[in-house]
Amino acid sequence: MHMLPMQPPDSAASADPHTAPPTAHALEQALQAHHDALRSHFPQPDLERLQREASERARRRRLRLGGSTAAALLAGLLWWADPAYQQQHYATQQQPPTEVELADGSRLTLDANTQLTVSWHLRTRQVELRQGRVLLQVAHARYRPFTVQADRAQVRVLGTRFEVQRQQDAVHVALEQGLVDVALDRQLPGEATHYHLQPGMTLALDAQHAAQLQTRLPPQDWSRGELVFERQRLDQVLAALQPYLPHPLRLADPALAALPVSGAFRIDQIDTALELLPLIAPVQLRRAADGSTVVARR
Repeated sequence: MHMLPMQPPDSAASADPHTAPPTAHALEQALQAHHDALRSHFPQPDLERLQREASERARRRRLRLGGSTAAALLAGLLWWADPAYQQQHYATQQQPPTEVELADGSRLTLDANTQLTVSWHLRTRQVELRQGRVLLQVAHARYRPFTVQADRAQVRVLGTRFEVQRQQDAVHVALEQGLVDVALDRQLPGEATHYHLQPGMTLALDAQHAAQLQTRLPPQDWSRGELVFERQRLDQVLAALQPYLPHPLRLADPALAALPVSGAFRIDQIDTALELLPLIAPVQLRRAADGSTVVARR
């Protein structure tokens, strides 16, 4: 019996199919061997740079929030303070009434010898009447009231038609349409702080007497070029004529002041109208050396 010689076992055939995985140490060695190559393909992040960028983004976000808050606060302060962003000045001489239309559609009719300033504010429209008389047709603006300041009286409206007259320390407010509220900066004994006028009412103010509220509106034709008087006091008639004359008018005797006068005068013919005064009242006119016209008893 012959026996076949035994061949050395094949290493591949004899290998254990359940060979154990490489150890962590072996993996680390393998990675270390290719460390530079791995770094070129998978660069490590710059942690310091990332931290700086994150801090810068947070700072910008805080600045934006702070800027928005500051802008909102500034806008609120401006709205509360209501500053003027535009002003317009108007002045007339001895001339017929002058009409002005404002940017919001309101119309002002300025009497002779009138001075006023219109101020446009963020939330209000304001007029300061320094002297003279103005008839106002105010365009309605629900959230932007219109005020007129005349000496110690402030007239506040939203949209209406009314007249304000100021001669030195005397102020008259006459309402034709709508509603107005008149607030007094300074009160005399017996006066209220506010007066609510309805159509046909007139409020008279001066420095010597408490406010007088009248329920009958006298004729106001001056805006149409006429002065109409119905049994008005002579001193009031002369005061109404004075703005249209270049020379002063004065009474020779204070007792003449209460004389009643009725009549109609054309403003563009005021010199002629003055000469007609002796025909409707027991007076005569004299020219004084200083150029003034003196009204004396006839």
